[in-house]
Amino acid sequence: MYKEFKNSILEEVAARPGDVCGTLRCRLHTGPSDRDHHGGRRPVVLADPDTFAGNLGGTPECPALPGDYSPRSGDEPGPPLDSLRPICRSRGRCRGGFHNPAAQHPDHLEQVQRILGIPFKKNNSRIIDYLEYYEIQEILSVIDRNTSKGRRDYALLSTMFNTGARVQEILNLKACDLQLTKPFQVRLMGKGRKQRVCPIWPQTAQLLRRLCMEMKIDLSAEVSVFRNCQGAPLTRFGVRYILNNCLKHAQDSIPNLRSKRIHPHSMRHSTAVALIKSGVDLSTISQWLGHSSLDTTNRYAAIDLEMKRKAIESIKPVQDKRAITVPWHRDKTIIEWLESL
Repeated sequence: MYKEFKNSILEEVAARPGDVCGTLRCRLHTGPSDRDHHGGRRPVVLADPDTFAGNLGGTPECPALPGDYSPRSGDEPGPPLDSLRPICRSRGRCRGGFHNPAAQHPDHLEQVQRILGIPFKKNNSRIIDYLEYYEIQEILSVIDRNTSKGRRDYALLSTMFNTGARVQEILNLKACDLQLTKPFQVRLMGKGRKQRVCPIWPQTAQLLRRLCMEMKIDLSAEVSVFRNCQGAPLTRFGVRYILNNCLKHAQDSIPNLRSKRIHPHSMRHSTAVALIKSGVDLSTISQWLGHSSLDTTNRYAAIDLEMKRKAIESIKPVQDKRAITVPWHRDKTIIEWLESL
C-alpha cells in the first residue's frame, strides 16, 4: 500500500510539480494542529515522497493530518488509494475530488469529511491592475497597421477588450463562431465548456472581417481566427508577447503604465471596469464575462478608482477648527466696524 502511494506521488510530482507542491504545502500548513504552542506555523519539508508520507502519519516536525494516513506495513489494511490521490491535485479541484471516493468508500467517510474540513491557506490579495480607456486607446495606436502582423494584433486586442473574454476563449475562437452581419456577435466557449454569445461593435466586426479576408479564412470553417506567422494557432505566450510589445511603446507617452502589472487577463479586467463606469448593472456584466457567480463580478465594483474619487469628492473634508477660529482683535472686519462707530 505504501509503495503504491509513494509511486503515485512521484507520478503526480512529475506531471505537475508546481501545482502538486503548492497544494501539498497548502494542505499541510493549514491544519488546525499545524501550529506550535506559541501560535506560529511549523515548517513542513516536502523533499521527497517518503517525507510527505511521514508527514501524513505524523512526525515530531509535522503533526498528522486528520485521519489515519500513516504508512502501513505488510498486509495491514489502510485507506483506499483513491481517497489519498485528491490531496495531490490542484487546489481548485481538491475539495471536489473527495466526494467521489466518499461515495465509493463510505467506510472512510469520516476521514474524507475531516480532510474536507481543513481550511485553505489565506494569501495576501493583490490589487487588480486594469487599463483605463485612454490607456487602451494609446496601446492600440502604437500598433503599425500597415503590416499584416500589425492588423492581426490590432484586431486581437480590440476583440479582447470588446468581448472581455478570457485569453484562451479568444484563442479558441473559430471562424464559424463569428457572426459579422447584423446583429454582430461572437460565440465563446468558456469554462466547463459553457457557451455564451457576446455582442461586438460594428468596428470590431469590420476588423475581424478584414482579417479573415486577408488570411483567406472561410467564415463557415472550423479554423482558428488568430494565427502566428507559421499559420499555427496563436498561443497564450504569443498574446503576452504582443501585449508587452505594445506596452513598451505606449509607456513613452503614458509613464503611469510602468507601475502597473499588465498581462493579457488585464484586458478582461479593463472591460469589466469600463462596463461598470458606463452604468451597466452587475448581473449583466456577470453574464457578459461568463461568471458563474455574481460574487466574482462584485470585486470589480471595488477597484474602480474613479468611482472612489467621486465618492470622496461628494464628502466635505474635515475642517481644522484652529484654522477657522480667529481672535476678534485679529479680524479686520470687526476692527473696521468698531472704528466706524
